[in-house]
Amino acid sequence: MRHALVILVLALAVLATALPYDALFGLPAGNRWELYLALLYGTGVVSIVLMSVAMVLALRLPVADRLLGGLDRCYRAHRWAALLGLGFGLTHYLVKLGSKKLRADGVLVKPEDFVSRTLDFVRPVKDPAEVAGEWGLYLALGLVALALLRKVPYGRFVQSHRLMPLVFSMMAFHALVFIPGDYWSGLAGPVTAVLALCGLVVAGFSLFGRIGRGRRAHGVITELRTIAGNVLELHAELALEWSGHRSGQFALVSFDSREGTHPFTIASAWKGDGHVMFAIKALGDFTRELPGQLKVGDAIVVEGPYGSFDYADDCARQIWIAGGVGLTPFVARLQELAARGGSQRPIDLFYSTQMAYVEVVDRLTTVAGLAGVKLHVIEAKDGLLTADRVCEQVPEFGEASVWFCGPGAFGQALKRGLAANGFTDSRFHQEVFEFR
Repeated sequence: MRHALVILVLALAVLATALPYDALFGLPAGNRWELYLALLYGTGVVSIVLMSVAMVLALRLPVADRLLGGLDRCYRAHRWAALLGLGFGLTHYLVKLGSKKLRADGVLVKPEDFVSRTLDFVRPVKDPAEVAGEWGLYLALGLVALALLRKVPYGRFVQSHRLMPLVFSMMAFHALVFIPGDYWSGLAGPVTAVLALCGLVVAGFSLFGRIGRGRRAHGVITELRTIAGNVLELHAELALEWSGHRSGQFALVSFDSREGTHPFTIASAWKGDGHVMFAIKALGDFTRELPGQLKVGDAIVVEGPYGSFDYADDCARQIWIAGGVGLTPFVARLQELAARGGSQRPIDLFYSTQMAYVEVVDRLTTVAGLAGVKLHVIEAKDGLLTADRVCEQVPEFGEASVWFCGPGAFGQALKRGLAANGFTDSRFHQEVFEFR
């Protein structure tokens, strides 16, 4: 799916430069001009609509979470809407540049009786709107390039991405000024304007730090310890602003406003006392430095909870599969089930890890026993955990739902393998932690 979208954007960019020379060459001059305008305005409108949708998805609205299946999927949709919108914006710009060359060569002729389609009352701001659109596109391309370069530290990415609402505002200003008059007689003009204005409202919220503010809770770190070699177990007490969470959900956590928020799964069940625990694995520069930077008593801001990884289904049994630090949402659920006296349906937990640390396995074995969950620990030396292996261990897998948390490629391989064994895709649940 990802590769197909990238190819689509590239194809549109190629089409913008190739179509005027090839497809338009044999048409009468008047038709060429009308087709040029259709390409110019059409790509511009599609661009700003997609980017406006991306802005609205960044608002972290609960209704969007429910419709798309969680904040993780909202951000994935946000990212692709922004990339496609930028692709159409680049195409729009290339169509404009290509027209200048075509007119100079005499291939494209502007009719003598042509009247600008721009509405009269916005014509005084046409020049600044044109400059805003062009520079907005340049800046957007640069910011997206930074976002896609994984070598750029996450903190730098966050700081640069904070400019995106301003960049969007420049491009929305351009779009609103240049919506052609005849678009207003149908739905294209009003829909584009409404979406662009919604995007501008979100941009304002973002620039003033308002997004997610109503779901933030402040607290202090009460305990820190390193387990399993490179996993930081962080305990915190949150203020009354935190109304609780469901096992399996995650939160956006901030220790430093300059660094921005990071998504971490909540590894503790909610007991109504303000306590939350996160198990943070050292996977990058930021998480590797946390043990040396944080100390008990430090402030913490937790926003959420988010996510639909909540084990809610009506299947006769469940299969949980954890890859590495993907164990955390299952630990929270085990604690919850243990407090209730154990699960009322059969559950198998597969914990796949490079190395099974004794401390982790002992704690996991104890809480799994109290929760009535059957534990399977698979180390790398024992071979890979495959879908076939899961099906062999749980012959009744056809009655179960599967809940997976771990590396994306691992999850997709399991999903394909289970499908090959006749498993229904709709019963495979997986969080997609790709927030960049």
